[in-house]
Amino acid sequence: VIENRAKEVGVAVLDLSNLNLHLSQFIEAGRFYTTTQLLLDACQPRQLVVVGSLHHEVAGAAGVNQVTAAAWEQVHLARSAFDDTNGILLVQEL
Repeated sequence: VIENRAKEVGVAVLDLSNLNLHLSQFIEAGRFYTTTQLLLDACQPRQLVVVGSLHHEVAGAAGVNQVTAAAWEQVHLARSAFDDTNGILLVQEL
């Protein structure tokens, strides 16, 4: 789960039971992250890998990471852990 300053949320779900990768990107309209929560409820994840958002920490806003923390176990990673070019190469190897 990742979010940017414009409240665009990206969710990648890797379903290990049938080896499917589902990618979603959308804009959250409100501060409660209803779309994100509904999507995650439908997927029933065991864990969330969440990417830190300095914007929300500085602004004091809740952010998607804080909103989802109550419902799901989280593993935090820095944005620097993600690289679009290397990411697509790794996905193509699956």
